[in-house]
Amino acid sequence: AASRGAALRGTTSAAAELLGRNDIGHLGIGAKADLVLVGVDPVTAPVDDLATASVSQTWVGGEVAWSQEGVRS
Repeated sequence: AASRGAALRGTTSAAAELLGRNDIGHLGIGAKADLVLVGVDPVTAPVDDLATASVSQTWVGGEVAWSQEGVRS
């Protein structure tokens, strides 16, 4: 089985590398972020907590696209 870190890399930086894309798959200065903010740390939370973790925000292209408090972009 893959570690959680390896699974996360497989859906972010490693996937971007396989596509030959250096403009996606990482967070950094000047990068446009597509991400979700969840109520638990997916790397350290108990496995049983992952399926019920709440999403508080969704970001697309570096902008908040959805928030529990309403759409912001």
